[in-house]
Amino acid sequence: DGYSIGMAPPQSYLDVHTPRFSRAVNLTDNDHDRTWHADFSYFGANVYAVLLAKYGDAIDFVSIQFYESYSRAAMNIYHDGVPPEIYLQRYVRDLVEETGGSFAVHFQDDEAMGLPNQRVPLPLSKLVWGFANGWALDTE
Repeated sequence: DGYSIGMAPPQSYLDVHTPRFSRAVNLTDNDHDRTWHADFSYFGANVYAVLLAKYGDAIDFVSIQFYESYSRAAMNIYHDGVPPEIYLQRYVRDLVEETGGSFAVHFQDDEAMGLPNQRVPLPLSKLVWGFANGWALDTE
């Protein structure tokens, strides 16, 4: 058809580092010992994973938005001092080497979804990076 279909979730809305699932997008990041902006309450919990689980073959690319407010990427880079290139290398390593290009999602955390807990494929060939422009410069 000549069309490409993509999705651009904020990092917490498609988070390969936690199996937590919720349709809510007003959550706190309680999966980690977060001390940096722990009061931020607009994280998601793999809500976009439903789309990949159901329609992954029809999705051509996934652009993870690392510039989500107080994202795990921002916490690692700005708060913990991890160089950006090292963070991205670890992210890819975790996705490919540690999980084989898929990640666990506990869809049964929300029984109304009617989906079993499963590994959701996110092949490296579909991964596109989403970075912020100047508005997201660290000013703290």
